[in-house]
Amino acid sequence: MQCPECGSELTGSPTMCPACGAQLTGGAAAVQTDQSGFATRHQERILLVLGLALIAAVAACAVILKLDNPADYINKALDHANALTGVVLVVIVGSVVLTIISAQRGRLPFIRRIPGLNAIDEAVGRATEMGRPIVFSGGLAGISIVSLQALAVAGHIGKHAARYGTRFIIPVCDPTMLPVTEEVIREAYSAEGRPEAFRTDDIRYLSERQFAYAAGVTGIMHRERPAATFLFGQFFAESLILAENGQAVGAIQVAGTPELLQIPFFVVSCDYTIIGDEYYAATAYLSREPTALGSLVGQDLGKTLLLVLILAGVIWTGFSDNHLLIQWLGGGR
Repeated sequence: MQCPECGSELTGSPTMCPACGAQLTGGAAAVQTDQSGFATRHQERILLVLGLALIAAVAACAVILKLDNPADYINKALDHANALTGVVLVVIVGSVVLTIISAQRGRLPFIRRIPGLNAIDEAVGRATEMGRPIVFSGGLAGISIVSLQALAVAGHIGKHAARYGTRFIIPVCDPTMLPVTEEVIREAYSAEGRPEAFRTDDIRYLSERQFAYAAGVTGIMHRERPAATFLFGQFFAESLILAENGQAVGAIQVAGTPELLQIPFFVVSCDYTIIGDEYYAATAYLSREPTALGSLVGQDLGKTLLLVLILAGVIWTGFSDNHLLIQWLGGGR
């Protein structure tokens, strides 16, 4: 038997994974070993190998037939590319579709453990035990992919806050985000059967100005003394201001942002930091929704395929007759 969170081998019928601490509802029923066939158990590897084989076959045909203009053989919509590009696109899209269908049929793919997201339960539990609120900052972005992803995380935290009766404060910087945030958190409380516990006053519009917003969030932290702070979204120069003040009030902090220049500040001042693609994988990881999980794994297969093609191209170019390295070694033309 394996843990669905980290893949660790389990014995008996535990209710919690000893490796990652994941709750295993129903004991052994939730960690049954997949007894399906070889093709089902190794679907991702098979899709990757078949995709590489198809691309290699098309490339070989192009070389053998000496096609001067392979773009004539693909759809006019791709006339800016060549046949190999079209095949790569078909393989990547096909892998995403197949992994989504597989997940919807009950075979949920494995996603490695992300400590920062697992720490959400710990942070909410700490705030509940201490009787202090939770503060969530979604950054400076308006309605965008980054802010909607942050809202998905806020909705998950809101469900936990509603379940345990913990106050949940969200300062907002963009007026267009205020009604959206209110609706997301209201739905989270309703999903837990506690719509009456939702407090509209805890969703607070502060300012569109960068440092005015940072000053407002800092004031909330020092007045409310939260036991947990979450910084998810698009942050800029104010990131370290928020994180330092969260640390000053003794809060456990979890942060995540796609802004690469701000990640180092979060790493040194927060307890957990979501880095890179982990930020966009948060919704699938937290919700365990089959379509989101399948799409995530399919995209990872596409990235792996592109990485293999890039490495193959580098090696191929390195051994061409007119390459500088070959000429330096005394070969080439």
